[in-house]
Amino acid sequence: MSSETAVRVENLYKRFPVRRGVKQMLLHPFSRPQGRFALNGVDFEIMKGESVGIVGVNGSGKSTLLQILAGTMAPTSGRAVVNGTVGAILELGAGFHPEFTGRENARLGLTLADVPACDIAAKLAEVEAFADIGSYIDMPVRTYSSGMYVRLAFSTAVAGRPDILIVDEALAVGDASFQRRCYEKMSSIKRDGGTLIFVSHDEEAVRTLTDRAVLLDKGDQIAVGPSDEIAFMHRRRMLQSKPSTTEGSGDKSFGEDWIRNLRCTVIAEDGAERVNFDSGERVALRVSFEADREIVHPNVGLRIRTSTGVKVFSWGTMNRDCAVGRPEDGFWGTTVAPGLVEVEFGFECRLGHGAYEVQLIVSEEPTSDYLNQKVLRWTDSAAVFHVGVDPRRERFGGFFDLRPDIVHRQIMEQTA
Repeated sequence: MSSETAVRVENLYKRFPVRRGVKQMLLHPFSRPQGRFALNGVDFEIMKGESVGIVGVNGSGKSTLLQILAGTMAPTSGRAVVNGTVGAILELGAGFHPEFTGRENARLGLTLADVPACDIAAKLAEVEAFADIGSYIDMPVRTYSSGMYVRLAFSTAVAGRPDILIVDEALAVGDASFQRRCYEKMSSIKRDGGTLIFVSHDEEAVRTLTDRAVLLDKGDQIAVGPSDEIAFMHRRRMLQSKPSTTEGSGDKSFGEDWIRNLRCTVIAEDGAERVNFDSGERVALRVSFEADREIVHPNVGLRIRTSTGVKVFSWGTMNRDCAVGRPEDGFWGTTVAPGLVEVEFGFECRLGHGAYEVQLIVSEEPTSDYLNQKVLRWTDSAAVFHVGVDPRRERFGGFFDLRPDIVHRQIMEQTA
């Protein structure tokens, strides 16, 4: 294995035995025990400094793969070679002794991570500050909530400064504030040249935090490639009820064959098509598609993402219908007849400098709460437009220009 390789997975298999019932044992006493393969010939390589996502539905083998990489489980055949120290946040509470306090568990974790004894005290202070669980740090972890488990586990793992950080889906149980801090920390590790292996059902997090991704399904390795492409492939496999006969493997669109030509045109205030705008200009996104059947309770939606995959806005016609009153009185309450359909989203573009991608969705919504959504067609990269900021007129940082009102007062101290 090359010295620049952090992880090498070669023809990896993991088989779990399935216990037979007494009846089956009596009827077939000499038959070989059955088993289920959680991993089937997985094979990929991760270079040092790379960040890689592992995606797939529940039961696809993601957690099994991470446990093998972390060294807590042995493969049935094949091998996984790890070059460097590993910090892992696996299933909830893994590696903690329930009767030890949080501080004692953190000390043990740091010791196992080969942190020098002279540095343990300083690292424990880092764990306590990042976990931010107050006096619970000196209480047995059996008294912790699931969120406290995650706080302690993540804080301990990153305090050890591992060469390779492995993060499973356990972060999903943390509160939004702590998740944000974790994502910021993982981004920092990535910037500093660390290797990150990340599992999440949050596609935007996978796109943002990782360079490449591995798609698993029922233990099989489906694809390895850029995170953006793998996330799209994963979404298509989840949302598409049956394969389409009109799209190829490289298409950025999927869905029902009877919804065709889902497109987006970017329009300026004068009605002309444009792709370059100044922040503050009026922009219209004109969405069009052809339907060969009626659509009952329709919704046409869009997402706007940055060039790095961060979602900055998502909205749909049903959002508008619900916001202005009774949704049944709006577009959602209509039945779209077969033919060409156009929906235009107009707005004052207050986005910051950069390139922005538009994603589109056409769906049927039997209820006005998105809980019973049926995706009819989805298109990635339907349009790309660029926003510039004129420093002579606008000066702001971030994704949005909020244009706040400013009231300035000078408070004079009264003299006796």
